[in-house]
Amino acid sequence: MSLIARTTLTAAVLALAAARVPAGPVPLDGPLAKTEVRFLNPPTLAPIDFASHVATVTHGRRLVHIAGQTSVNTEFRVVGEDIATQTPLALKNLDLALAAANAGRADVVQVMVLFVGTQPSDAAPLRAQLREYFKGRPLPAATYVGVPRLVADGMLVEIEALAVLPE
Repeated sequence: MSLIARTTLTAAVLALAAARVPAGPVPLDGPLAKTEVRFLNPPTLAPIDFASHVATVTHGRRLVHIAGQTSVNTEFRVVGEDIATQTPLALKNLDLALAAANAGRADVVQVMVLFVGTQPSDAAPLRAQLREYFKGRPLPAATYVGVPRLVADGMLVEIEALAVLPE
């Protein structure tokens, strides 16, 4: 897929997400007419009304965009007191979100990891746990970003992912 097509596809996905489109196929026009976009909020994850947990885009390959998964349980309560104890549940929630799209760890090609902190050493527990999480397979491209805070009080870790699967 060319850079222009990817850019157009990304813009279409973002526009559809902003429009809060219900789950199910979303029709597209023009050169993307053969593209199918689905938004999912699996019942195994905390219910949210401000985004979708998962967006899948099928156009030759199926792209699965996983919204930032955190250490919240199904009642949207933060579990864990520090980065090291919050990361396991964030990774479990990532597994649940991937499973909702019939994807798995082996399909992940990129992650973005947000953590509350200002020093590279603040991310050390995250890096170690992500290496273990992806053990036995190539590590995906990763970006780690230290931030002053996340969406909920006490939340210290958020992991976004992109997975690629055959159509």
